[in-house]
Amino acid sequence: MSFFDKVLLESAISWPADPPVDPGLLMAMLRDYYGLSGRLIRIATEKDDTFRLIAAGATHLVKCSPSSEDPQIVDLQTAALAHVEISAPLLPVQRVRRTLAGTSQVLFDTGGPHQRVLRVLDYLPGTPMSEFEPTTHQAMLAGRMLGRVANALRDFSHPRDGRLLLWDMANFHRMPELLKAVTDTQHRALAELIWAEYHEVLVPQLNDLERQVVHGDFSPFNVLVDPMDPRYVTGVIDFGDTVRTCVVFDLAVCMANLLGIRPSDPWRLSIAFLAGYHAEHAIGADELPLVREAAIGRLALRPLVTQWRAGKDVKRHSYLMSHSRQDWARLALALAVPAEEVRTTIRAATDDVKRDRT
Repeated sequence: MSFFDKVLLESAISWPADPPVDPGLLMAMLRDYYGLSGRLIRIATEKDDTFRLIAAGATHLVKCSPSSEDPQIVDLQTAALAHVEISAPLLPVQRVRRTLAGTSQVLFDTGGPHQRVLRVLDYLPGTPMSEFEPTTHQAMLAGRMLGRVANALRDFSHPRDGRLLLWDMANFHRMPELLKAVTDTQHRALAELIWAEYHEVLVPQLNDLERQVVHGDFSPFNVLVDPMDPRYVTGVIDFGDTVRTCVVFDLAVCMANLLGIRPSDPWRLSIAFLAGYHAEHAIGADELPLVREAAIGRLALRPLVTQWRAGKDVKRHSYLMSHSRQDWARLALALAVPAEEVRTTIRAATDDVKRDRT
């Protein structure tokens, strides 16, 4: 089995999707194991069967893992949430509701390669950050929140935290199959440039970078906000990509999502996010020069994965390809700013944070 095939297997995307969970079966399990009843509303997600449960006096998030995902990987996510609840109880992350028997999950079988895992979590208030263009200050506040989450997870470990994950940038250089899926000549040239820069700048440093268990997917879709709240971030959700990796790659997720939002200043929001993160969880001086390639690589990973999937899914090919066009345009904007200019701006922003500390 190739490395790429192993990544796909552990990322739970190499098996066909499960049939949707029967709502009647799910309600029966919620009643029998949790003593809960109410109305289920399905929420579209990438892999899980996910629902909002409107119950008397409370709203819950109900998640059923796919049968392609090892229950121990789900346990990693649950354990990380439990650790944050103890190490940083004021952080607005989801809490896992216990069953009537005191367990954190229920296993059930639908005939796939693994038993599926039912969990019930808090439903956090707020609107996804993806629905707003943040101000520079708000981007900084979001960065501070991820820095606090990283601090809360600093001493966390789990037997499966070294899992292979498609979205973990530590694996990026070992998956050339993704480049082969790009058929557009200009996009292929852009991807090859990013690939070469990643190999030149980051790969030689990988073994020396700070590593720990991280959230793994702090994207604007998983950050709940209230623009009228001075804290801005009201919730952090979806620990589904929790993994032990280089800290700079966790930071790169949201930076990548903010790149190019403002075409006239494509790095401004990303660097504001970095400055906020740095204020809570300092990035080493030897790692700051690598942030540019980490963020650009993470943004490139999204259209690369999307186009690889498009090649495997004829029915959704046009839809998936259309969703990658904006990413290529934003990559071009980010790369148009000279690398040394980006690094100089990063140094200035993080130096300002250092001065504020003193």
